[in-house]
Formats: sequence, C-alpha cells, structure tokens
Amino acid sequence: MHKRIVRENFSRAAKSYGRYAVIQKKVLEEILRRLQLIKNPHPLLDLGCGTAEGMKSYSNSFGIDISFEMCRKAKENLNFVACADGEKLPFKEESFKAVISSFSLQWMNVELVAEEIYRVLEEGGFFISAVPVKGSLEELFITWQKAFLETRGKKDVLFQFPDENKVFKTIKENFEIIEASRKEYTLLPERVEEAVKFVTKIGAKNPHRPPLPLKSTVKRFKELFSQNCVIKYKVLFLTAKKV
Repeated sequence: MHKRIVRENFSRAAKSYGRYAVIQKKVLEEILRRLQLIKNPHPLLDLGCGTAEGMKSYSNSFGIDISFEMCRKAKENLNFVACADGEKLPFKEESFKAVISSFSLQWMNVELVAEEIYRVLEEGGFFISAVPVKGSLEELFITWQKAFLETRGKKDVLFQFPDENKVFKTIKENFEIIEASRKEYTLLPERVEEAVKFVTKIGAKNPHRPPLPLKSTVKRFKELFSQNCVIKYKVLFLTAKKV
C-alpha cells in the first residue's frame, strides 16, 4: 500500500466526505456512545480523524490524519489537529487518557499502530476502535474483478481489508479487551454511480496504484453491479484498556 496515494486520495475527497460518509458517521456515533462510559476521557486523541465531523462535542480533543486537506477541514471541529502518520504518533509517552479510531486502522499497519497507541496512552487509559474487516465491500470487489478480468484479461490489485481475527489478536497482545462486537452496515443506492460515490468520494480509492484509463472496464462494471447494487461493511468494534 502506498501512503502517498492514500494521502492524495483522501485530500481530494475532503470536500465531498461529509456528504458521502453515511456509514462512517453511524460508526463514529457508536464509538462515541462507548466513549461516554469513560469518566472524563480527556486528553483524548482521535486517530485518523478525517474531517472530524461529529466530534464537535469533543472539540477540546486532539486529532491527527495523514491527509493535509482532511486536517484543514478537521480544524473546523477540533481545537488541536496535526497532519501525521498513525504509525509514528508525534506525542510523548502517556499523553492521553483515551484514543479513538474510526474507519482508519485498515489503512495502516495494525501492529505498529497498536504499539504507538499503547505508548501514548497513560496507564489505565482506553482505546476504542472500529475497523472494517475482511468481507467489507465484498460485492463491489467481486464485481469489479469480474469486469476487470473480462475487459483486460487479468485481475486487478485491490485493497485488502484486514482479517478480523488478526486485528483482535494484535490489540489483545497490547491491551486488555473490555468489549468486542461486530456489526454490519448496508446501503442500497438506486444507481451504480451513486453507490460508487459512497466509496470514492470519501477517499477510499485503490491505494496500490494511480487511476488507470478504464472506460471499458467501468462500463462493464456498471452493467454487472446494477444487478446487485449494495455497499456493505463488516465492522469490528473493540474497547480495550492499557494495563
């Protein structure tokens, strides 16, 4: 995965993110419900904050994101924002009482991020995360691969969501798991073009290569995907404690 491509994809989507991040907003609401169970969670870090929409009630928090344009938008909602890599957090040891991460760990090396979160959390601090795992966007990926194979004679290199068991095991190695659950979120857009926007317009484009001239592939994809136009995510929720 190329971080530069990830950074550029999300920067280009900063203006449209708020309109199309429908599922992402619902997931953040679920994280904040869990956060409310923690008495005085400040200092609080939102890791991979994006535009930080939905965080206004926690405006006195810290946010980081790898995308400069996302950080620019996040400053409208958070008082402290830094453009940084989640695998190399720019904070001292035990800087935070709580860290949250919603729909961002899938873009990083989970093992490295877990170590960094552990480092910046104070003893007894909490980490609350929501990670889309393998099986997410399955219908879209299968359809795209079929269209790509038919029109280009080979398979595309697509993004791989992390394995649920591997994420759970990695977090468990660093923290005490307090709560774990998985939920599915589904959108049923009427048109293929609109369905695709719920992915691309939030910045979640292919991180393995720049865009290619794929008019024939896109045309075939639309024909196939119109038969089963669904956007579905499988999301792993974890609440963990540093002990």
